[in-house]
Amino acid sequence: MVQQVKVYSTPICPWCKKTKQFLDKNGIPYQSFDVASDKAALDEMVSSSKQLSVPVVDINGDILVGFDEEWLRQKLNLPQEEKKVEAIKTPANKCTSGTCAQMDEIKQAVAALRMSKYKCNVCGYVYDPELGDPDRGVKPGTPFDETPDDWVCPVCGSAKSKFDRIEEV
Repeated sequence: MVQQVKVYSTPICPWCKKTKQFLDKNGIPYQSFDVASDKAALDEMVSSSKQLSVPVVDINGDILVGFDEEWLRQKLNLPQEEKKVEAIKTPANKCTSGTCAQMDEIKQAVAALRMSKYKCNVCGYVYDPELGDPDRGVKPGTPFDETPDDWVCPVCGSAKSKFDRIEEV
């Protein structure tokens, strides 16, 4: 099976660089996305990982947040190396707002995106997360991506897939 590998990162994140170096060293092709400058990639990263930290590695839909050489080797069918003295799985193996300057900006952008309004392409109804849809059990403050999978437009009955995020100016 061909491995589809995506790496979501920022330019100044040391763990992002370490992840890419590991993949390069092992000859693993991957798609690289800079979430600091690519809003669509940021949206995709948050949607798939539900996380704000980088790096995020997506291997055929399996998600890793941070750098974990053992996990990468297992998912990529690479031979395991002997454990080094340094622990691989530590809270410091991913960039958080305390270690990567851009993470605060990313967190603010993600928070704003999560509370974006969505418009039904069929009838024009606008879902506002601040209001929710209490008549259908969706509490005020519920981001669109957290509405139930079977939630439909209250006006025309269209599925969530018929909604697009509204770009607010």
